[in-house]
Amino acid sequence: MGYCDGWETCSACQGVSCEGYCQECQSNKEERCRHSCQTTCESNCQGCQGYCENGCQSSCQKNCESSCEKSCQSGAEKNSAPSSPGGVNLPNPIRSEKSFSISWGYASDSDGNLSGYTLERSIDNGSYSQIYNGSSTSYTDTVPKGTKSVRYRVRAYDSYNLTSGYTYSQIVTVVNNSAPIISGSNYDYGAVTENFSINYIVTDSDDGDRVEVKITVDNQIIQDFTETSLGIRKTIDVDLTKYELGKHKIEIIARDKEGTTYTRTYTFEKINTAPIISGTDTDLGNKNSAFTIVYTVKDPNNDKVNVIEKLNGKILKNITNIGTGEQSITVTAEMLSEFAINTSNVIEIEARDANNAVSYRRFTFVRSNFAPIISGTDTDLGEKDKEFTYIYSVTDEEKDKIKIKVFLDNRLVVPEFDGVDNKEYRYELKGFDFLKLTLGKHTLKIVATDSNGLVSTRLVSFTRTAARVVMQLKDPRDTDVMAKKVLVIPGWFVAPGATGKVEVCNNAYDAAPTWEDATVVTNEGRAFNFLNSSKTATKWGVNIRLTIEKGKSTVTSYITSIGGSVE
Repeated sequence: MGYCDGWETCSACQGVSCEGYCQECQSNKEERCRHSCQTTCESNCQGCQGYCENGCQSSCQKNCESSCEKSCQSGAEKNSAPSSPGGVNLPNPIRSEKSFSISWGYASDSDGNLSGYTLERSIDNGSYSQIYNGSSTSYTDTVPKGTKSVRYRVRAYDSYNLTSGYTYSQIVTVVNNSAPIISGSNYDYGAVTENFSINYIVTDSDDGDRVEVKITVDNQIIQDFTETSLGIRKTIDVDLTKYELGKHKIEIIARDKEGTTYTRTYTFEKINTAPIISGTDTDLGNKNSAFTIVYTVKDPNNDKVNVIEKLNGKILKNITNIGTGEQSITVTAEMLSEFAINTSNVIEIEARDANNAVSYRRFTFVRSNFAPIISGTDTDLGEKDKEFTYIYSVTDEEKDKIKIKVFLDNRLVVPEFDGVDNKEYRYELKGFDFLKLTLGKHTLKIVATDSNGLVSTRLVSFTRTAARVVMQLKDPRDTDVMAKKVLVIPGWFVAPGATGKVEVCNNAYDAAPTWEDATVVTNEGRAFNFLNSSKTATKWGVNIRLTIEKGKSTVTSYITSIGGSVE
């Protein structure tokens, strides 16, 4: 019967009951004795109990309990803790505020459910605090400046969170020395064709630290370790003539007295550069007489350069191994006569170096007759505070027909008309046309066009100013009786150096109103008491007039409004 078969007699079991075990198994069958395990467990317990009552308890109970417990245990109850990890490795000594790596050996787990490791750190023999939890067997750490020593311990844990014992590192000394710092960041200048400079500053946060600097170019030392001044800008001038074509590397290494180093790296690639022809591609405009172009050629790589000069594709000159001095191309009047009027022509300079790098400079021009000539020169007439007249004439050397028009601030003020060669014309800016111009800069533009479409322009600028600004009420304010007081509220800005004046009258409808000066009381914010008590008109009325005299002011004054009240 069950697990107790064969144990019919056992004197050691007499008087002992196994009901407690079987009752425990049965009471927990919902939690531990599930599915087939439940039936087996109950059957074994019944068999065990029966034999125990017959005097075979201890041996029977032991056998029954062991088999039943094993079949009913959960995974957590059968799980074993992992072994301790292997030894902890880290540099000795280490430097504060500088990252370093910590590693440890793998742990094992007989249940095959190892999950990871917990790494803890103790600073200056203090308590441990967790700094890492995960599956890796290494970790990068940094300790704060001022730390004297540090120690690490690590343990493994499994999926049931059972943990191994700790594995400890040695106590490691911390060196509190910061590496020097070189300003900026590592930088690739890419392809370069011209000399350039590298600027840098070396600093060190450790008081009293001495720093040396070494400079290498393509791993060749051009300056061995030499003490440097901290916080002072230094410059490396890169002369490309000293470098071959291709990629290059410049390194600056700073080393302090503790031997801590810091490196800044710059890279660049010297590429072959085409010869440089002075100036820029230019449209020379209309040409009707001989002219000369002057240019120079240089090669950044000091290569030999050959030059070809062309006019409209026709070779004018070949120059072999051109020097760096000035060269010139002259287009004679005879050459110009071969070109049609109003057609474009091209002068081309081709410069090619020994590595076949080539550059071009092109000048275009149009063979034409002269444009009309407007008398005078572009000019600024200065300040104008009253109407004026500008006198001009237009002539054309080829006696072509001429059309003339005039603009004021890009607004057509004189429609196009047929001009007479060398006749004097007058543009008058007067009356309301002048007064309505805003204060400030204005431009008069005279445009003359000949029958070949050639255009000349004359620009004449001036600044509209005002020696006096006056504003008066358009309509007087009617009063039933003679007004005794008036409070004026001027809306104006009187510039420094200018003078403002306030005038009022209470007989505004008279042919010659009695204007009284109310400036002082207005500036004080008080009402003005009229002195006048007579009128010739049929009714009384009040008017107000504001005046600003420019004086020596250099800033514009203005009036925006007139306000006030009458009593």
